[in-house]
Amino acid sequence: KIFQSNVLLKIFLNIRNIYVHNKGIVDEKFVKKTPKHEGFNFVKGKKFHVDFDQFILMSNNCINSAYQIDELISKKHRIQRRSSAFWDAKKKNKAP
Repeated sequence: KIFQSNVLLKIFLNIRNIYVHNKGIVDEKFVKKTPKHEGFNFVKGKKFHVDFDQFILMSNNCINSAYQIDELISKKHRIQRRSSAFWDAKKKNKAP
């Protein structure tokens, strides 16, 4: 599972890079740096379109990766984790 999440993170970042730096066009550098993964077909010289299923897959992977990092750091440094509801309640109770 960790291997798959790392592969999807690399794909996500590389797609981000071709959109920012190459108008979404897949180039040689992208093809060399991007791991192969089922459901992603990259064609050199063509614009890559992220479909809804790919978007959901990569978004969920980013969220899960962030959650895992948070959990590992909390354990390592013995930091008590709290839900977002705790922080929302704390903001509401704060005097202006």
